[in-house]
Amino acid sequence: MENASFRHFTNAEILNSERFFRTKLINCLSGPKPGFLVGTQSPNGQANLAIFTSVFHVGANPPYLGLIARPDTVDRHTLENIRSTKVYTLNNIRESYYKEAHQTSARYDRDQSEFKLTGIEPWESDNFTAPYVAEATIRIGLSFREEH
Repeated sequence: MENASFRHFTNAEILNSERFFRTKLINCLSGPKPGFLVGTQSPNGQANLAIFTSVFHVGANPPYLGLIARPDTVDRHTLENIRSTKVYTLNNIRESYYKEAHQTSARYDRDQSEFKLTGIEPWESDNFTAPYVAEATIRIGLSFREEH
């Protein structure tokens, strides 16, 4: 029995829908997800910052977190930096800079720092090479272990 209060979308309707509508629809299907800013640094020292909502718990002993990156069919500076330097940071996004955090998803040239372009302040640790977000209240330094 069809419920009149629900809108049904066929696969063809989704694929043929306007790009931004389709993006918003698909992005919300899995429900609320926490956003994190992923901080990386290129081998030549260029800081990079990107918003990710695909961070998940893998295991507690040993402690593992996972991160899903889009396919690297185009330049993915964050993914490239993680692969080459083997370290990255996860930083929570606070209400005071959520718009700036979202702006990190724009396409910037490799030699541009999202920290500088968005006004988000980097924080550098003496014992970890990937940059953190100074304003974040949760900062996690991670070492890359495996890719699937």
